Formats: sequence, C-alpha cells, structure tokens
Amino acid sequence: MTTTEFSNNFEVLWNSYITKNPFGDTTSLQKPSIDEYEKSVLLTQAQYSVLNQYLYAQENNDNALMQLDLSTLITVAKPTISTSLNIIKYDSSSLTYIMPNDVLYVLNEKIKDTNNKEYIIKPINYKEYDRLLLLPFSAPNKKQAWRLFQYNNLVNVVSELIPIKGITVSEYIIRYIKKPVPIILVDLSVQNLTIEGRNTISECQLPAILHYEILYKAIELAGIRVGITPQSNNKKTEE
Repeated sequence: MTTTEFSNNFEVLWNSYITKNPFGDTTSLQKPSIDEYEKSVLLTQAQYSVLNQYLYAQENNDNALMQLDLSTLITVAKPTISTSLNIIKYDSSSLTYIMPNDVLYVLNEKIKDTNNKEYIIKPINYKEYDRLLLLPFSAPNKKQAWRLFQYNNLVNVVSELIPIKGITVSEYIIRYIKKPVPIILVDLSVQNLTIEGRNTISECQLPAILHYEILYKAIELAGIRVGITPQSNNKKTEE
C-alpha cells in the first residue's frame, strides 16, 4: 500500500466511525477531522504495535506469524566495543559494546576469537545471571558466551558480553530486525514538523500483508484518542 493509498483508505475507514454521546444520540455530534500529519503519527504508532505482535510471536514460536517476510528490516552489523568510563558493568569480566541505534530485535549473534573460531551468544536476563552464578561452574561454557542488555543514559543500547574464559574476542556480529522508518504521508518540512527526526514522505517497510492490519490499528488508536466507537459496534448495541 502506498502512502496515498494509506491516506485514502484511512479516510474511508474513519468515515465508518461515528461519535456517540452518553445517551446514544449520534445525530448532533461532529466527527473530528484528522490531518495528514496526525494520520502519519497514528500509522507509525500502529506499525510498531503490529510489529511487536510479530516479535512476541517469535518469542512464543507462533509459526503462522513467524512465516512473515521481514527481510527488508533484517540487517547485519558489528557493534563497536566501548571503552567509556560512564558505562557501569554488571559483571567485572564483561566487554561492553555499543549497539546500532536502529536495533529493535536481535535474531542471533556470535563472537570470533583471534583464531577466527566462532562462538554463539546466549542472551540472559539479570535474574538468570544470578541463578547461573550459583551453579558449580559459574561461567559460560566452552561453546557460548553470555549477553546482558543495558541502557546508557536511555539512549544507546549497550550489549554487555561475558566471554568464555581463556579466549580473546576479536569480533562481535549481530543479525537483527531494525526499527522501521515512520510512515509519513506528506512532506512535513513545510510545517516544520518531524516524526522520529524525519520529515519527508516514507513508505511502510513492513510486508504488504500487514498493511491493512496497520491501518485498522491506526483507526483504533484514532478512535481511542477522540473517544469514538465503531459504527458496527453501535449497531450491535442497538439490536
């Protein structure tokens, strides 16, 4: 769906909604209009909501959603190691890396040692870290390293790697789903407005099969914002 189609279809669906006062009288109320900037904000919010549903399915092995092609959002990067004194390590033996700014969801990751041997990374949370430290061998095994996530000033995501003892890490590689660009329907520079730092028209990067789901979610968000209920639901109530 192009940005023009998103805008037109938004209008069609929005016009199928009606306002409803506390007494059920809909004849005297006006439907709020939504401009292209507001549509863009709502569509962008809806896009994240739909994408998060997919990522939740990834975590819970929902095969139907896992089949979606998100290849346009998948990329590979080598995070840079950080020597900043401002980063407080949770584990004194760890290495800290600054992740790319557009990381949304890490699919898989690995490290290489100086002999170019590869090791997988096991993401763990802080509770699991504490549990693992209570085990007899409180360190990563010979085939994998551990990774904790933290935020540095709520801006940069920091990957804290706890490597296998006895190896020197030469390279850290991640394959991840990046944040999609916002859906912007019109050039916002004229109004001196931006969405996530962008002001030029940008198409939806998610697969076409999700476009209507994004659209429906945007309409739902718009309705919540102004207190509007779907016309179809009103008919059911009246029946």
